[in-house]
Amino acid sequence: MIILSFLGLCLALSLLVLPFSILTYKMQNEVFNFWLKFATGMIPIVIFSSYFVYHSVEGQDPYRGGGIIFLLSIIYAIYFFLSLGIIFYKYFKLKK
Repeated sequence: MIILSFLGLCLALSLLVLPFSILTYKMQNEVFNFWLKFATGMIPIVIFSSYFVYHSVEGQDPYRGGGIIFLLSIIYAIYFFLSLGIIFYKYFKLKK
């Protein structure tokens, strides 16, 4: 039963990642390098802000009420959409 759940999770994650893999398959190196510069600066900020948000509720259950989950979701969504925007911006700029 656990193996089936794990396989289902792997399949679901693969289906989520597949469109982005197809989208970025023919991406030029300039686009990837531009995004990589952004990501290497942004990932420590995301990690630090996640740590700060998680430890800002001293002595309380951090998952109670869903506030932490909501804030972390916002942080990760901002990172995701900024990354996607940077990829599309650089891709279309180079395509011209």
